[in-house]
Parts: sequence; structure tokens; C-alpha cells
Amino acid sequence: MNLLQTVNGVYSKLSSIDGVELDTLTLTEPTDASTIQNIQHEISFVFPETLRNFYLHQASSIKFNWESKLRIFGDECKFGGINLLSPTEIVSFIDEMQWLVKESKDNRDELDNNLGLQALVDDWPHWLPIISFENGDAFCIDRRDHSIVFLEHDVMDGGPNVHGVKIGCSFEDLIRKWSTIGFVDIYDWTDGTNESGIDLQNSMFESIIDQLK
Repeated sequence: MNLLQTVNGVYSKLSSIDGVELDTLTLTEPTDASTIQNIQHEISFVFPETLRNFYLHQASSIKFNWESKLRIFGDECKFGGINLLSPTEIVSFIDEMQWLVKESKDNRDELDNNLGLQALVDDWPHWLPIISFENGDAFCIDRRDHSIVFLEHDVMDGGPNVHGVKIGCSFEDLIRKWSTIGFVDIYDWTDGTNESGIDLQNSMFESIIDQLK
């Protein structure tokens, strides 16, 4: 899989559809091999081949957003885009996650009575954020089985809702499915997934899949 080619293809198709507003697709310079090696050692994880090749040969990050104010893809698929984190951004995100885990563990009284904090403490140490959203949510690689799961940034406030929802079986599976629906961002991913991740047979995606063919 060529990640840059896939993202460029989605961007090109979206730009040709009347009623879709896009911002500029932005790329950063690739990451050198020694930096990748050092970061993989720091996080105790080897990036999936597709992602590692992207970082080394294409770019360190890629980002664009789109919006359909006329709701041409239906009520659920109103906006989307991709913000693939660079290796250094991943490390910074992990540092924030680890700090929250530590703070939660240190406050035993609150932890014992907060299901959201319990979920955070149980799962976040195993999660590697790779794609972020403006509200602080993220798609993460679960280092235990390499599946892609949803990180709910405010899980400690409202309790587990979409926390840990499976978005894909692997990074490649995520990109294959998510690109088919234009990197859409829906309100509740529990409505658009099944046991294998994004459910491309779900009726909410029918219009966007058809128009991006």
C-alpha cells in the first residue's frame, strides 16, 4: 500500500465533487532512518511497514480537512479529513497520555469511583496514537494486537462511551476502509463499526462510497 498515493487519490476525488469544501493538503519532510530507529526504541514498538515507509520516503505527517455543508453525503457524513501524526508528535502525545495515567493512579479515591479513569489506566499504556482529531480524540494502534482503536480524550469525564471502539484490524486495514469513505469523521463510531472495525456495508456510508468510486 502506498499511503501518500491513497490520500492524494481521496483528496483529488473530493475536490471534484460540488458542495465539498477542502483545505490545502499539507505534508512535512520525511523522517531520517536514525530518528525512526530511536523513536521506535523509545516507544518499544516497530511502526507498521506502510507507515514506516511513509515516514522514511514520503513525509513525516500529512493533513487535510473537508466539509460538506450541503450534506451531500447524508446527515452522518458531513466532514472529515486526516491528520497523520509525525513520529515526534506521537512521542509527545504518548507523554501526555502517560502523565494522565500516572495522575489517575495517584488519585486512588477518584480512580476507584470513576469508570472512565479505570478504562484510561487499563488501556492507554498500550495505545499508540497515530491519527488525531481537533477535539483531542485519536485513532491508536493497540500494541497488544496491532488493531486500531478509538481514544476518547474526555473518557475520564463522561465515562467510557466510544473508548476502545475497534476501527480497524490493522493500520493497513484502517487506511483501506477509511479511505473508501473519504476519511470521514462521524459523531459516534459505535454506529459505523462492527467487530472488524469500520463497516463499509453500513447504510450511512452508502452515498459517500458511491460518489468516491
